[in-house]
Amino acid sequence: MRTKVMVVAAMLMTLAVVCVWLSGCGGSGESAAVEAGKLTVSVTWPAPETAQVAPQTVPGGSQSIHVQVEETYDDATHVVAEALLVRPTAPPWVSEAHFASVRADAEALLAAVAYPNEDGTGVAQARAAMTIVIPAGGAGYPYGGNPGDEVHLVLDSTIVEVQVTPDPLEVIARMTKQFVATAKDADGSTVLVPATNAFAWSVADAPPVPPVSAAQGSGAWNASVDGEGVVTGLSMGTARVTATENDSGVSGEAMVQILPQLYGFAWEWQDPAGGFGILDAAAGASDTIYVPQHEASVVYSIGAGGNYIGQWPCMIYGMEGPTGIAYSADGHIYVTYHWTNRVEKRDAAGQLLNQWGEEAIPGGQLYGPTGITTDASGRVYVADTVNARIVRYADDGTYLDQWGSFGVGDGQFLAAADVAVDATGNAYATDYLSNRVQKFDSTGGFLGWWGKDGSGYIGWHDPGSGAIPVAGDEPGALNAPTGIAVDSGGDVFVVDAGNCRVEKFGPTGATLSTFGEYAESPGGPGQFNDPGGIDVDADGGVYVADSDNNRVQKFGPAGEVEVVIH
Repeated sequence: MRTKVMVVAAMLMTLAVVCVWLSGCGGSGESAAVEAGKLTVSVTWPAPETAQVAPQTVPGGSQSIHVQVEETYDDATHVVAEALLVRPTAPPWVSEAHFASVRADAEALLAAVAYPNEDGTGVAQARAAMTIVIPAGGAGYPYGGNPGDEVHLVLDSTIVEVQVTPDPLEVIARMTKQFVATAKDADGSTVLVPATNAFAWSVADAPPVPPVSAAQGSGAWNASVDGEGVVTGLSMGTARVTATENDSGVSGEAMVQILPQLYGFAWEWQDPAGGFGILDAAAGASDTIYVPQHEASVVYSIGAGGNYIGQWPCMIYGMEGPTGIAYSADGHIYVTYHWTNRVEKRDAAGQLLNQWGEEAIPGGQLYGPTGITTDASGRVYVADTVNARIVRYADDGTYLDQWGSFGVGDGQFLAAADVAVDATGNAYATDYLSNRVQKFDSTGGFLGWWGKDGSGYIGWHDPGSGAIPVAGDEPGALNAPTGIAVDSGGDVFVVDAGNCRVEKFGPTGATLSTFGEYAESPGGPGQFNDPGGIDVDADGGVYVADSDNNRVQKFGPAGEVEVVIH
């Protein structure tokens, strides 16, 4: 706080001046030989910031200022004038105190202290002191100055430290926590700061700091904070949260750890056929999960809790079976065949309705397709792996368009593994060999990618960045990603196959969660061995095809899952 106390020197007869030290004739009551004068002290308070804010709360909350003049004589210090000035409740924001008789002195001490209460109680919020001269029969002026100089006293805050709590400072990604800043003086006492806008909050040095783009939006990467100190976790990592007391400018900071969202194991379904053929899973209606078994050339239907419902044969011309699978909003099932370069459309009972594709590069033909998905309009997207592209079809197999080519540049692929589409039509595709997720708009326009680059940066990369993706095992980095799925809120789940885990991201690569670990077959709950496809149901349940463990595992938000093992 920097509240101004103004004391202006003038002659006794200049009564129209409100901020004056007046010295002249008259007695102090102690001795007729002691020269004395009169004193007027004026305090100009900061006005409220808006009409809606009560004067008692801005800024810093000081409600009173104690002003006094001390003089030393007769081998002792004496208070020769003092007053308590209280903050006004209406304009003009000025308080004054008048003293009829003040002893003249060559070295008097003028002091002022601001308090949070109207009666001058509480921990001092600001203070200042100045040596002044009160000449007999003349005008007061600053010590070391010249007669006629005005005396201005500016109060400085007593705050020397700001502490940010609670401790430990931890926030779960996508969750919020209220943080509190406490202002302390040199003695460690809390300086009461009741103003609603006492602190300015900010997030700084929140690594990694990403580039900002229209696709990503603006703001801090790991966390954000509002004006009331409510911190929101945006991405796993560490953020530096700072609170600055507005009047003093004193800041305090704390390193805040953004923790992952927690997902727990719910159940597993073990393939009775054995082998290593479980490559994908698709969430259908009524808690039904559809699972293609590549080696056995069948598609299983699994019910709630991992209960087996049935199966149907799924094979083309006696060759190898299905690879990827997707369930559309209208109840149809689409299956890819990697080795025979085709897509099948079936009904919920497994009856074949249509098929398309063959080994070729041009147009809508396919070469080694793997992942598949549909959008809200029923269009079908295929990760055409060997052709390094995404191909889009109408629901009857009519070719619509495609995007992508071979390489590691913007919108290019080394091995397109899977594709997912959000509610607004944006498409997300994994590249198994370039260790990244690429995002495209509804027309196939490249928006950016996330993963780790050769410089070590992990996060969102704008178009034209020129960065080259590399494998990594840190949170947010990827190593041979396979399956990808988008939930109803627009968050993206990626099977990070090379790290045997699942990572959850925001729509521009903010890392929200990571779960799973490697284990040799058969593996326990939450462990993976060469995981493949993934899907998310309407309730947020996550289904992962655990290929070399020949099973499907279901996960859900921690605290919301019931563990069932078959």
